Amino acid sequence: THLRYTANCSSKMQNALNLQRRLHVPVHTSPVAARRSHIAFSSTNGFVPSAVALADPSRPSGGPHEIKAQLLSALEGLDRGIFGVPSAKKARILDLIGQLEQHNTHKAPTSNLDLIAGEWRLLFSTITITGVKRTKLGLREFIRLGEFTQHIDTASHTAVNRIEFSVSGLGSLRGALTLRAAYQPVSGCRVDISGMQTELAPPQLQQLFEANLQLLLSIFNPEGHLDITYLETEQQAAAAAAAAAAGTGAGAAAEGGAACAAGLSGGAGTSGRGADGGGVAAGSAAAKGPAAGVVGAAAGAAAAPTSAWRVGRDDKGNVFLLERVRR
Repeated sequence: THLRYTANCSSKMQNALNLQRRLHVPVHTSPVAARRSHIAFSSTNGFVPSAVALADPSRPSGGPHEIKAQLLSALEGLDRGIFGVPSAKKARILDLIGQLEQHNTHKAPTSNLDLIAGEWRLLFSTITITGVKRTKLGLREFIRLGEFTQHIDTASHTAVNRIEFSVSGLGSLRGALTLRAAYQPVSGCRVDISGMQTELAPPQLQQLFEANLQLLLSIFNPEGHLDITYLETEQQAAAAAAAAAAGTGAGAAAEGGAACAAGLSGGAGTSGRGADGGGVAAGSAAAKGPAAGVVGAAAGAAAAPTSAWRVGRDDKGNVFLLERVRR
């Protein structure tokens, strides 16, 4: 009887579906299920169809503050990427930079040049000095790279890039390559850069690079055009960092509040060694609770990247990530 009933139900359902098709009534299916079936049919890369279907790579993994924190972690120990980055790590860094660009609120930064005026420090660049180039420039043995900075002068429409060097074995010899160029806005986010002038000082440093000076200049030549694809003000960066720190502190404070409640509950226990012991232990946790909230907030604030950041992409395919030097 059970088998006959099941067969009848299946037959009725099939008849209903056939009737819908004849009458051109759409059969409603789950969009997720449809998406999964399409990927299962077309994908040959071995991924689990459901996992690929539900993934959305264009969706940012967090706000600007969270992405900046992830970038700082990923960039640790990479020396701005100048001597190369493992391919997997480079892909991760560029993905995070792309996510940061999705949060750009200044779509036409060149219409208000005061937003980019001042001093900036390079955090990461896809420009690399590797292999023979690094050997020729002496950057494997005795010449060390220092800070990479950029000064934007909006009054004169000039950008000054400065790369610092130090030389081991020659006392305290330090110097810098300075590249000065003019820029001209050509759209809301693009500037043309031309008329490069260079200076390498002191003379001892110039002598060290003399044979390969043109190679050095070709690596850091900024001429061409540059698109500003992400820009934030110091106020935006500080507000995002404060909000993130407040969230961290609130989470820790909530844990502290739970500990306080546990302490009060334990302290109100009836007489007896077990109850007294529970009250003392939980009371200790209660005492730590508010402190944990304060410490959590302080730690979140201390770890927060509060400086303003900027991303640029040039016509050579290079990507630049910079942070504003505090004024």
